[in-house]
This record gives sequence, structure tokens and C-alpha cells, in this order.
Amino acid sequence: MAFKGFAFVLAVVALSAGTAQAAPSAWAQAQIKDMDTGGFGAPVEALTFEGAVARGQEGSVSVTLPESGDWALVGSCGEDCADIGLILDRKDGTNAGEGVSGFKASLPAGTYDLHIGFDRCKEPQCRYVVRAYRKPLPPNVRRTTFRSSTNMPIS
Repeated sequence: MAFKGFAFVLAVVALSAGTAQAAPSAWAQAQIKDMDTGGFGAPVEALTFEGAVARGQEGSVSVTLPESGDWALVGSCGEDCADIGLILDRKDGTNAGEGVSGFKASLPAGTYDLHIGFDRCKEPQCRYVVRAYRKPLPPNVRRTTFRSSTNMPIS
């Protein structure tokens, strides 16, 4: 029984910090719908983060990009704040990208720390949703996987 209580507390702490969720809240779904029409690329469901941060504080989320490539990270705080700022740091602390409401960058696969800040938060808890978008391959390009150095690409 003590383990179940610990797991519940751990889940609550994880959700308050911002985590990828299978089913975003109705508030987040409305924000995501607007963000998805922005032409940032193909949305990555597994890299959609929803959370809330106390006014005057900064949120932080661990983001693992499964593949190298061109990515866009876009955030929204809806009516809770004037602007949302995103800063993506590599694990060594160096900056990988930043911007107000989002940014685009060519990034290698790996785990990053995403810092989320707010300008003029109006609520005691500023809600946010951040989503990763992957620049899709042009329709006439296929991915080719090589099994050895002697294989040739198939057109």
C-alpha cells in the first residue's frame, strides 16, 4: 500500500513539472489545434508537454528527440500570459535553441532540458503546452537504410 501512495505522489510531481501526456486537457487541445495550423511541420504526439508553473517561476521539462533533424518547438500559454519563452539546453548546459513562442533548429538526437518562462502571467498558476514538430521529408524522397557499406541506395 505504501508503494501505491509513493507512485501516486511521484505521478503528481511529474505532472506538475510538465510531462508528455497521452490525452491533453481540453484547454491544451484548443492550444494544440491552433499550433498545428502554423505550418511548423509534422506534430510529434509523444513530444507534447502540458503543465503549469507558479507565477514568477520557470518550468523545466526533459525532452528526448528520437532522431536528428530539423525540429520546431512551439509553446502556448493561451490567455494565462502575454508570451511564453522557450530555452532548450543540451545536457552540458550549452544552448541549443531559444525563442518567444518557439524556435526552429537542426538538432541531433538526444536528451535536452527545456526551460519555460512567462511574460506577465495573469494567473497564480500559468498553464502551458509545448509541442515538437518534425520537418517532414519532401514527398519525392524516401528514407534508405543501409545494412552494410556495400549496399547501394534504391531509387
